[in-house]
Amino acid sequence: MKTRFLLAAAAIVCAALAAQDTLKLERKYVVGEKDSYKYKLSLETGQGSVDVAMTQAQAVVKVYDNGDADIESSTSGLSVKFNGQDVPVPAPPNQKDTRRYTKQGVPVSLTQGGRGGMQGGMAFAQFLNVLADKPLTVGQTVPVEYTLPDEKTTVSGTVKLESLANGVAKLLSHMNVTMPQSTKPVKLVITSFVDAASSKLSKAEGTATDLPEQGPMSPKAVQFTIERQAQ
Repeated sequence: MKTRFLLAAAAIVCAALAAQDTLKLERKYVVGEKDSYKYKLSLETGQGSVDVAMTQAQAVVKVYDNGDADIESSTSGLSVKFNGQDVPVPAPPNQKDTRRYTKQGVPVSLTQGGRGGMQGGMAFAQFLNVLADKPLTVGQTVPVEYTLPDEKTTVSGTVKLESLANGVAKLLSHMNVTMPQSTKPVKLVITSFVDAASSKLSKAEGTATDLPEQGPMSPKAVQFTIERQAQ
């Protein structure tokens, strides 16, 4: 009887520990919610190195019945260095980009607006917080695969829950992103830190390679750091 009791107790403890190390990440959007992210990008081009810093403001403007949301974004505080030298940058136009995202952070469509978001060779930035659509267990690597409605943009790869501590999930992601303007998939390697309660990105760093060719200044590779700013 005592042995059975000990085994049952051990099973309960193991189940509780396993539950603590398992996490389902998905955004729960709220209209009016705002966030701000600081971007730092280091680009290697055929003409030299380019360092870019900017801030992107985001606001949830609509939430759909299925949990998707329209997120409005705009950039400010743009600074550029070319081979270590400051480059004068004209103030960006006051334009905003509104894009629909799923609960897993996958962009669905550009619904309105202009160039408040990142375009062209930097379009990969919209895929930096793609989450798995299934529960994650610490130490487990799961596949991810999404096809956007245009049927020309796909995201595939893996996400690993490296650790879960103090309310922060550390994720290791390897993604291949195929876009209409690219001849081969853009490769993303990302280490991200996500708030376990809200599934919001707190910080991410990594590299993007095999970017679309757009002339001699096209980046061959980009190292990036993104950090959410205190509101």
